[in-house]
Amino acid sequence: MRAGRGEEAFAEAGGGFEGLHAKKRQYKGELPRLDYKGFEHFTREAGVALVNEIEESSLRAFEKTRAQEAIENALAGRLPTKSQVALLEKVFPPEVVKKVEAAATRWEHLKLIGYDILGLPRALEASFDLSAPFRQGLVAGARHPVMFAKNFKPMLKAAASREGYDAILEGIHTRPTYERMMDAGLQITEVDSLTEMEERYMSRLVGKLPGVSHSARAYTGFLDKMRADMFDRLLPEVEAAAKAEGRDADKAVKDLARYINASTGRGGLGGLEQHAVLFNQLLFSPRLLASRLSFLNPV
Repeated sequence: MRAGRGEEAFAEAGGGFEGLHAKKRQYKGELPRLDYKGFEHFTREAGVALVNEIEESSLRAFEKTRAQEAIENALAGRLPTKSQVALLEKVFPPEVVKKVEAAATRWEHLKLIGYDILGLPRALEASFDLSAPFRQGLVAGARHPVMFAKNFKPMLKAAASREGYDAILEGIHTRPTYERMMDAGLQITEVDSLTEMEERYMSRLVGKLPGVSHSARAYTGFLDKMRADMFDRLLPEVEAAAKAEGRDADKAVKDLARYINASTGRGGLGGLEQHAVLFNQLLFSPRLLASRLSFLNPV
């Protein structure tokens, strides 16, 4: 099995010395164990079986995709996010999910720890802070002031307790339009996963620090609810306009999601998305900067 993975790694790296190095990495140490349905190790073949089982599960369509991406990430040595792990737990026994998480390379763990440390000073500066409405949410609030004002109360509840924050997420996840939001690319961030956090609190250590954790929940909860509320408010108008003008409705909804993301400080980074966490630690809130620049474009 390991030899097969080595050959695949060599080919995927394009051969040459890069291929040789990729192949040698596959030979280092013992393959991650799995012990599930006849698979002794977490090999590519085992990963394919897990992906197929997810496809046959009762998860919703977009949840299946996220869970399958978690398997792909684990095979590549990357750590699945907290939300992806939660989806895997709905399909597989706990011991299998733990084995999938354990497949992440030591380098991946060290890298994430480094990101946590780099991101902590900025998060500490934002402790005991309720600035989301007037920082990232200001543009959206100017356009939808009533919605903006109504979301202060849920924000305060999220700051007061984890239950208040979880109630915001649960309310969004159970909306009839949630799958449309995910398909369109609307950014619903979380406080537990490094790659899904708001830039101001991009360190997993914030959840362990009083004051910082409260602020992170309030900040994230307010922006998530504002995005979801704007999506539900504008979706019928966008779909109706697209139909009347003979435009692609799906594209119109994706454009809507991009607009909402940008208006709440969550701009896209294009081909640099995979490096978003690193850029946030080295620069000052690149997504927020991208969102503001996008509004300089009259289109």
